[in-house]
Amino acid sequence: MRKGNPKHLKTWDDLIKPGIDIVPANSKTSGGARWTYLAAYEQALKAMDGNDAKAKEYITKFYKNVSVLDSGARGATTTFIERGTEKVAEAYLNYLYSDEGQEITAKNFYRPRNAAILKKHESQYAKVDLFTIDDVFGGWPPACC
Repeated sequence: MRKGNPKHLKTWDDLIKPGIDIVPANSKTSGGARWTYLAAYEQALKAMDGNDAKAKEYITKFYKNVSVLDSGARGATTTFIERGTEKVAEAYLNYLYSDEGQEITAKNFYRPRNAAILKKHESQYAKVDLFTIDDVFGGWPPACC
């Protein structure tokens, strides 16, 4: 168990336990929050052997544990930090970009940012030409706007 996880959260199922507060963005107003909803629903659907009713029941429990439903990811992050969790959030981000976190990312079929870990798992990803905003526009906002 990693330090700083006092409620011992390990899996999606832990997020629907009583006494757990989560702070996602609102999937009706935030594009990124739609991914949260879809990820929660899909994992529940898989865990429930495709039982749609049980997956919807999971989603209901998930959103009952939401203490604040911000309109966007930035608001959710701000709320999370304002509730005294800045150190936890920073530790999460540090872990996410660590070698171990990037391995977990790759094993779940998300493209890791770490070049060495991406190379190790490259056979599972389609060949695509990736670009950054800096490559195309020289940064954000673009000089044209």
